[in-house]
Amino acid sequence: MSFNEQSLRTLVYFDDCGNNEIQSIDIEPCPSLPCHFDQGSRANLTIVFRPTRAADYIRIYATLRTGGLFGGYQREIYDADPEICETSSKPKWGKIKCPIVPGRYYTFQIAREFPVSTTWNMFRYSKIRLIDRFGQEIACADWYLQFNRFFQSQTNSDAKIIPNN
Repeated sequence: MSFNEQSLRTLVYFDDCGNNEIQSIDIEPCPSLPCHFDQGSRANLTIVFRPTRAADYIRIYATLRTGGLFGGYQREIYDADPEICETSSKPKWGKIKCPIVPGRYYTFQIAREFPVSTTWNMFRYSKIRLIDRFGQEIACADWYLQFNRFFQSQTNSDAKIIPNN
């Protein structure tokens, strides 16, 4: 288990599922553990990693999973722009300059918006994998999260969102 010491706002724990390349993960907002997210809310992730091999192209592959007794259910999170390498034609917020070099530290940021969907209530874990152009894993991290459970009544137009306990 790794511990994020760089974030003063939140101490984020994560399991390294690679070769200890991930150095830290900051998730904002996340005032307490596990991170709780409302449906339709947005979170910013800052990930610091130190690769053990070079790569000239990296994309992010993220999943949510339920866990549970029978292996659980997993769902891929599709990013509109999964590449984390900045190109000269498209410099963007949060990207890194590639190629990456083994042993150096790199920091990138991504923003996530969680859809308004009751099916998201069941997810409890998130995994992020950084993959090179050949499908080889550069880094991997897994952490616990929770979506706030809400039930929205469909009986009238002034329906309030009510926590489902």
